[in-house]
Amino acid sequence: MTTARTIRQRARDDFVREIRDIARRRLAQHGLQALSLRAVARELGVTSSALYRYFPGREALVNALANDAHHNAADFVEHRVADCVPATPAVRWRTACHALRAWAHEHPHEFALLYAPAPGADGPDSSVPAASRIPLLLADILTDHRDADTVPRMLTGWTQLIGAIALETSGHLRDNDDGAFFSRSVDLMTALLLPPPDVR
Repeated sequence: MTTARTIRQRARDDFVREIRDIARRRLAQHGLQALSLRAVARELGVTSSALYRYFPGREALVNALANDAHHNAADFVEHRVADCVPATPAVRWRTACHALRAWAHEHPHEFALLYAPAPGADGPDSSVPAASRIPLLLADILTDHRDADTVPRMLTGWTQLIGAIALETSGHLRDNDDGAFFSRSVDLMTALLLPPPDVR
């Protein structure tokens, strides 16, 4: 790769990153419905047509933001789980649940993108690999505890976890005890999915 091409590629990467940063900020401030290429272009000081060279439409931009959100959430959860002491399956599971909830409350609009209908999910910018990171982490924790029925148990725990967090972040369920209800729910889920050896 020539030096000139490297400089052009870096400039392109920086511009795409700026587009995503502005779109992410507008998402947090105004919600998904108000997000448009025109609004992002206006903030960048360029015409909206200039953005179509990088994102062919609003759907592609939303898909890119969802992909970023999956990676950001997974990075946050993975780092928290990696620091678990003791690193038992039950402690790692509880840590993963509380970490995802913490990230979701800090980034509610991005969390809403994680499990919304994924635009362009079958296209070249598919978020499917990114979307698999947290489920795979949960499955890995369960596999460490017991090999049998890992996928059904992971799906059971994952759907309960996402449902509980989504109800909170969307305002349908208010945890007035500062997380006590969620903690109790996680304890019940952990007892179901990771029972002590003598009760399996």
